[in-house]
Amino acid sequence: MDCKLESVEIEAFGAFLGPVKYPLTDRGVRIVSGKNLDSMGADSNGAGKSTLVMAPLWALTGRHKIPFLTNS
Repeated sequence: MDCKLESVEIEAFGAFLGPVKYPLTDRGVRIVSGKNLDSMGADSNGAGKSTLVMAPLWALTGRHKIPFLTNS
C-alpha cells in the first residue's frame, strides 16, 4: 500500500486558528521556516512550523508527539 500526501489542511490546530492548506505535490525536499506576525520580537517562535509537520502525524495516528523526541 502506498500513501501519498498531496496537501496538509489545518484548522483550529496549534497555531492555526483559521483554515490553511499547504500543497505538497511535486515539492521535493522542503525547509519549513516561519515568521510570527502576531507578536513583535517573537521572530519565528509560535509561527506554526512544528504544527505544520505534526498535523499529518496526528491525522494518521492520533498522536501529536514523537516518542523518541519527547522521552514519552
